[in-house]
Amino acid sequence: MKNNLLREILIMSKPLFNVIFLQVLFAGMLHAGAGVAQHKSLYEIDINLKVEDADIMAIFKEIEHETDFVFTYNDKFVKNKKITISSSANLGIVLEEISK
Repeated sequence: MKNNLLREILIMSKPLFNVIFLQVLFAGMLHAGAGVAQHKSLYEIDINLKVEDADIMAIFKEIEHETDFVFTYNDKFVKNKKITISSSANLGIVLEEISK
C-alpha cells in the first residue's frame, strides 16, 4: 500500500514538474524589456556635411562615413539629381534636404 501511494505520487509529480518548468521558462520571456535599437533621434545626431554637385548615393556614402548609419536603396528608384550641401546640421534636416 505504501509503495503504491509513493508510485502514484511520483507519476503525478512528473507532469506537474513539466508544467512548472514551462511556466518558469515563459515567465522569463514576459519580463524581457523593450528593445531600443536607436538611442537617439535623427534630429539629435549632428553631422558636418560639405558636398557640391553630388548625387544622392555619394551623399549617403559620406553620411555612412561620418555616422553609424547604413543606407540601402534600389538604384532605379534613386533620382539622378545633383545636390549641394554645405552645412553643420543634424541628420534629420540633412535627410529632409536630400528628399526635396
